[in-house]
Amino acid sequence: LDKKIGSIEEGKEADIILIDTVDFNMMPIIDPVGSVIQFANPSNVDTVIVSGKIVKRNKKLIDVDLLKLKSKVYEAMEHVTKENSSDTQ
Repeated sequence: LDKKIGSIEEGKEADIILIDTVDFNMMPIIDPVGSVIQFANPSNVDTVIVSGKIVKRNKKLIDVDLLKLKSKVYEAMEHVTKENSSDTQ
């Protein structure tokens, strides 16, 4: 496992988020950890790296078809709604 995890370097897996701290909701930053815990929200997430792959950069998802994802969400919602309505009859 030491060859895959444990440090941030090329060839290793990493899950990291970078928080944009210049937005007004993050100010003033006296205690960085406390500020993130208390004040950060999803709009402050600038970059996300999962298993060493960048999945969000400059506050935008990478390689995600939002229309397709939205369609899947609605399909799932319809399925759950249909299942719940048949359970109550």
